Amino acid sequence: MSALSPDKTISAIIICETSRSHSNKTCFPLYFLDAYHCLNFLSIKWKLLLKNIQLIPLFLVAGVRTVTQNGVLVFMPLYMVANQGVSAAVIGSSLFSMQMGGLVSGPIAGYMSDKHGRKIIAVGALFVSAILVPLYTLVDNGLILILLSGIIGFAIYAGRPVVQGWALDLAPAETSGSVISLLFMVQVGSAALFAMIAGIIADKYGLSIIFIILSIICLITLTIASLIPSTKPTQK
Repeated sequence: MSALSPDKTISAIIICETSRSHSNKTCFPLYFLDAYHCLNFLSIKWKLLLKNIQLIPLFLVAGVRTVTQNGVLVFMPLYMVANQGVSAAVIGSSLFSMQMGGLVSGPIAGYMSDKHGRKIIAVGALFVSAILVPLYTLVDNGLILILLSGIIGFAIYAGRPVVQGWALDLAPAETSGSVISLLFMVQVGSAALFAMIAGIIADKYGLSIIFIILSIICLITLTIASLIPSTKPTQK
């Protein structure tokens, strides 16, 4: 039996629902058939994704970028209040500065990646983040904290559109939606897991070590990112 196309599958559901509204008979066979073809359709998509093995390290890059972003957003205020006694107004201004840095960097990073390639922008963003994030442990001035947060926000958020564009460059055209959904799943999962683990580590060893860990993770991922191809390999 040949597989139903998505359009035919949707038509079958509509016919089934229409017939049910005029009859007491159930349409379980059609529902089961629809589920089978949906699973078959998803299976084909995932097989196509797995053929592009270079997407896996790129998902790691996306996850680390989000971990760094969320790590700073969560642990920087905690550290500054607990260790430096920074006021709530300065913390709020720092977070505002970080977001504004991201607001400015997005269009710039997108344009630069179109012109010079995704890899150099993504690697550069990770490198700058790795260098600057540990400086939070050295800052004891509110104005410097706000300025530093703006620069870090510029670097961290610059990687977001670039990594997404890079994933679309490498993925098969017919799985672009699946790639982006998986990318977001990895990012959310990584951030959630890191927040829990980092909280436990901070309780045991102090908040300052979190910024060192984020820097090391960025440097390791930077090395991995440099090995990912910039474009989709040609099929022979």
